[in-house]
Amino acid sequence: MATPILEKISKDLAYKLQDPATAGTANGVRLSADERLGYILRGYRRLLRIVTMLYPSLIQKLFQSYYTTTTGSSNVDGQITNLDFSEVFNIYCKLPDDEDYAKAIYISPDLYLDVKSGQNKFYNPDLDRQQYYWTLRENDIYLLPAVELAYEISYRTDIASLVEAGGYGGSVDLDIPTEHLDLLISIACSEAYMDIGEPNMVQLYKADLTEQLSLLNGLTQKKELKDETA
Repeated sequence: MATPILEKISKDLAYKLQDPATAGTANGVRLSADERLGYILRGYRRLLRIVTMLYPSLIQKLFQSYYTTTTGSSNVDGQITNLDFSEVFNIYCKLPDDEDYAKAIYISPDLYLDVKSGQNKFYNPDLDRQQYYWTLRENDIYLLPAVELAYEISYRTDIASLVEAGGYGGSVDLDIPTEHLDLLISIACSEAYMDIGEPNMVQLYKADLTEQLSLLNGLTQKKELKDETA
């Protein structure tokens, strides 16, 4: 399967690094396509951290698959396995025959056994009252009460790791909109020039990224304010 966004960024990055390639999957003179892929993913992860920490209002604008939902049923012990979630935001549960879901409350993994056994009286799993709890242990989700439950999960997938595993032509492409690819290219350039040893170019592209994010954030806030007053 093609990865058009990844391949476009790779080709554009080659030109920005003054090492043009005939295609995103083609090697340049100084850098191979795989090396460019490494800088793109480093840049993607850094951009994700910057946006989530400093510009949270831009998350859904820049990362289209940041919030994803899935539904299903746990096994009879309340366990949900084989997950590739990077971060779980919310879980809603219900008995399979019930109509309405109820939000499950997160508990830390070290409390799970105490709550399950009833030793911890602060949490009280109760099917009749729809009092559900969940925790994440070794990449599996455990629900309480520990019975078969239908669930709806809001989560974030680790897109960078999936792209890294598949590479060019993999089954997963980067999820950044095409109109904002210049953001990722700028930060990928700064990552590459840092390794190449050209600090002036690093600062140039970092400043470009900061300016672009600030302008985009300002435009987003103005739109939100206009929508609120309309």
